[in-house]
Amino acid sequence: MKDRIIIISGPTSVGKSEISVELASSLNGEVVSADSMQVYRGMDIGTGKLRPEEMRGIRHHLIDIIDPKEDFNVSKFRGFAIEAIDDILSRGKLPIVVGGTGFYIKSLLYTKEELEPGKDPVYKEQLRKRANDGCLSELYDELNTVDPRSAERINRNDRFRIIRALEYNHSTGKRYSDYCEATTSDEPRYDARFFVLDCNRKILYKRMDERVDRMIVDGLVEEVKTLLEKGVTASNTSMNGIGYKEICSHLSGEMTLDDAVSKIKSNTHHYAVRQCTWFRNQKGAVIVDCLDREKAVKEILDSISSS
Repeated sequence: MKDRIIIISGPTSVGKSEISVELASSLNGEVVSADSMQVYRGMDIGTGKLRPEEMRGIRHHLIDIIDPKEDFNVSKFRGFAIEAIDDILSRGKLPIVVGGTGFYIKSLLYTKEELEPGKDPVYKEQLRKRANDGCLSELYDELNTVDPRSAERINRNDRFRIIRALEYNHSTGKRYSDYCEATTSDEPRYDARFFVLDCNRKILYKRMDERVDRMIVDGLVEEVKTLLEKGVTASNTSMNGIGYKEICSHLSGEMTLDDAVSKIKSNTHHYAVRQCTWFRNQKGAVIVDCLDREKAVKEILDSISSS
């Protein structure tokens, strides 16, 4: 028998973190974050981390584990997540994986554990610089030339995955799509119950916009300014997250704060559409309307108890 885990996913601002705390309280569980930004220390406001009192004593893993100057990627996530899940299971508790980074969750379930080849830090930095200089579309076109299958699977705005695929191709002379297929298992690593939180799109966009406004009031500009003063740069992976890259552009004089806020909202909406499309297409995913949080928690608990 495979170990049982629960996955709570869905677009940004849908309420995953709050609902996961409710579930963990009811199921004797602990939370494993599958968020590509909450791993960074000192990046709290823009990533929407729960405050300690909001966690209500529930232990959370994979939050505040990496310095913002360090790289973090799907391979590192998978290793950390497997270690955390094994620890939780060993103590007789239920792992609840929570996050909106879809390819992290897919990797946790289906990618075979091994050291990922094809690394070239110097070339990767060159690609990053080109992306930061406005050449991301050009990089995507290059990927489409050398590895059309990867380009088909990767959104043309997904700078991390575009750069990774080009880095692999440059380092090995092979296609990243071939590597991904060779290391992907047909059977999931865990017995996972997969829940996707969603709600009416207009309501979701309203929540997103209100969340962005709260981030500005809570001090997102000051948070980014502090990170830059500590040596974090716009080229660091951590600063490529929505909210951080736009405020970086504002602080460098490229746009006004109002324009940056408008850009954050627009980029968040677009990202949410991609998230919803990806999660709805996942095998075995149960869609849960989360407009009423209490009702959503009950629906998930009922589904788990009946399986």
